[in-house]
Amino acid sequence: MLLIQMRAVAMVRPLELAAAHGYDDLVHMLIHRGAEANAPSVERAYYGRRYTQDLHGNPVTREDTYGIPQEWINQFVTVAHFDFEKVKHLQKLCPTLIMTRARWDELAIEAAAHMGLTPMAQFLADLGAPVSTCTATLVGEQALVKRLVSEDAGCIRERGAHDIALLSYTALGNQHVEIAEFLLGAGADVHARSLGQTSLHIAASKGHVELAQLFLDHGADVNAIANMRGASLTSLAVAVQAKQEKMAALLKQRGGRS
Repeated sequence: MLLIQMRAVAMVRPLELAAAHGYDDLVHMLIHRGAEANAPSVERAYYGRRYTQDLHGNPVTREDTYGIPQEWINQFVTVAHFDFEKVKHLQKLCPTLIMTRARWDELAIEAAAHMGLTPMAQFLADLGAPVSTCTATLVGEQALVKRLVSEDAGCIRERGAHDIALLSYTALGNQHVEIAEFLLGAGADVHARSLGQTSLHIAASKGHVELAQLFLDHGADVNAIANMRGASLTSLAVAVQAKQEKMAALLKQRGGRS
């Protein structure tokens, strides 16, 4: 009897268990990450072109480790979040590291991209590391972004490492207004959140005034709340904290509250 019960439990999908127990946030996350369900209001993340091409759009073939110890790979991807010189040193010692994936499902180039470290991401891309739609956006490769989205409409829902939305990559490093305008026109969600923030919050923290204007013109909520380091902040509050005076003036003009 116990074996039959265990088998019955095993046949129940995680989504069904989460729904049965009222875990709405978990249900949303599972559908967002690909669980099958009829939930048109939930954005479904897409990763179909994540590892398929290089900076020039050429096909990429890669392995997760190339026989390299996983701890070495983890160290390489970790330092790619903040230490360009260390990345260059390690890459020189072991060139294939740029193609490997950390245990938490991230390449070094993806780490550099979501941290807004454009020179490091560009360096790794130039060496042949895979370039996703998110990374191509961060380094300003507008032609490649347009090509990927035109070839595969799912790319507009692409998410980078740590579930960061594609549109956010227009603001994480240098501001890429033309790419943002293209993505919004192709259906990117201006309200999509990345680590609790909207793309407007990210633009506000960086002082990307022109980009913020574009987001607002496409319906971004100027008073949307971001949960950042235990605080609940509007985009205006973010701009004030970052001492972005021109941004703060724009957001106040557009109805922003702190």
